[in-house]
Amino acid sequence: MSQYEIRPLQHNDLRQMHRSFLEAFSEYPVPMQLSYSLFKKRMLGKLNIRFDLSFGAFSGQKLVGFIFHSLNEYKDITSIYNGGTGVIPGHRGNRLTRQLYLAFREKAATQAKRCVLEVITVNEVAINVYEEIGFRKVGFYNCYKLNKVLEPSNLNQDEFLIACGSLSRKDLYQQLDSVETSFSDTFDQLAYNAASETFVECRNGDRVVGYIIFQAQSGRITRMAVDASLRRKGIGTRLVYEAYIQSGKKNLTAINIPEAAKDIAGFLLNVGFENQIDQWEMELTL
Repeated sequence: MSQYEIRPLQHNDLRQMHRSFLEAFSEYPVPMQLSYSLFKKRMLGKLNIRFDLSFGAFSGQKLVGFIFHSLNEYKDITSIYNGGTGVIPGHRGNRLTRQLYLAFREKAATQAKRCVLEVITVNEVAINVYEEIGFRKVGFYNCYKLNKVLEPSNLNQDEFLIACGSLSRKDLYQQLDSVETSFSDTFDQLAYNAASETFVECRNGDRVVGYIIFQAQSGRITRMAVDASLRRKGIGTRLVYEAYIQSGKKNLTAINIPEAAKDIAGFLLNVGFENQIDQWEMELTL
């Protein structure tokens, strides 16, 4: 008999989930040491966790392994998104991730067509495990971080106006988009975290010609775009500066930029961002 109990997670497991998350990611290449309040906000807001599709491995009363999942439409397909997988030290090497996914797949097949996740490219151990489970690589993302002080950025105020935006104007923003975001930054998913997002737009008369959405507390840029006919006029730089001055953390991040989005990558590098890490997007057919 296995020493582990595999079961769906529940809302009252949140404290244990937080403790296990910190243990599992204590040596992760990117700092993941969230306070409980931020972890809870991330799980219930940004991820909008589906407890019935999220599973834990328990040794006695202790949560030692987990997979956190959300459910939404992604690229026109009903998809489950893995917002966190971890096994704490001392319990690794027991094939817990495989056991968790075995239980998950029995429940998930009637809910969605696929499961997607992102994994850092240097995490070869995790990639190998995911591939054994049945995931395959389907996309490549670059992740950027600002490591410099931004100088004030100005626009011709007779031509352009920086103003507050809102999620209700997403249809206008989507008309400016030139690339698809990863699952967690789609507008459908962003709606669950709207209270923690700041919306800023650039207008030319009554016309929206650029926008940026960011989390002021963390400095994470969620989405941004500028009208293709008005690029290289300083609109994007001014929007990033607005995120910079409104964010508590000045080391802004812009993650999961598709590798093919060369214009966006070039813009971020020109502003002063650095390519910090890269991630694979992986997909499992259910």
